[in-house]
Amino acid sequence: MKETSGLKKIISILIVIVMILAIAGMVCFAQTSPSVCVFFVGAFFFFIGVLGIINNGLTLKNSPLLIFPFAGIIIMFSAASFIWDFPILEKIRENMELIVPIVVLVILFCFGAGLFIGTIIFRKRKKEKCTYAVQAQCIDLRKDPEESLYSPVYKYYYNGREYIYESRTSSNAKPPELNGYREIKINPENPDEVWITNYSIVFSFVGIMLMVISSYILYSLLK
Repeated sequence: MKETSGLKKIISILIVIVMILAIAGMVCFAQTSPSVCVFFVGAFFFFIGVLGIINNGLTLKNSPLLIFPFAGIIIMFSAASFIWDFPILEKIRENMELIVPIVVLVILFCFGAGLFIGTIIFRKRKKEKCTYAVQAQCIDLRKDPEESLYSPVYKYYYNGREYIYESRTSSNAKPPELNGYREIKINPENPDEVWITNYSIVFSFVGIMLMVISSYILYSLLK
């Protein structure tokens, strides 16, 4: 474990150095070569995503991190098509107005598919682990002061011990009744692990919508 942690730290430091160099490249070429400057912007976005994935892992919760490396790749290829004269890059430049929307839509479709499939896997694992039903009381609704989002906090008991669970997802849907009760599932071997089915369904729905919308627009572009 220590060796893995040390390797992760070294890789993170190297990526931070590359990001600093990318920022320096942006500043150096901002006036003299805008295309090169944009290329470094793409590199910066790409490595932000890579750094986030390395440090936090790739889970359902932080899957939006994938947007950064994908966006970085698109920006770098777009800028490269104006810098170098390779045949493939020339074709990209000539068809930029069509290629960029297609790539963005494909990324959205893949992100939606990942969200949908990831949610199915997440639900399956949670269902296998969280098998014990308890009545949980909503003791607080922590709201975002700038938005109409809330994160309910639940209190429940298992084997005579009190547990507090704060939802990791925020929503603007109808909040649960304060001091009211609802049934949740917990892991008997690890009572801190909770499964609230409603929240996982939302991610499945979002994934499906992303796939449907991106597929429809992509079909309209290529028709």
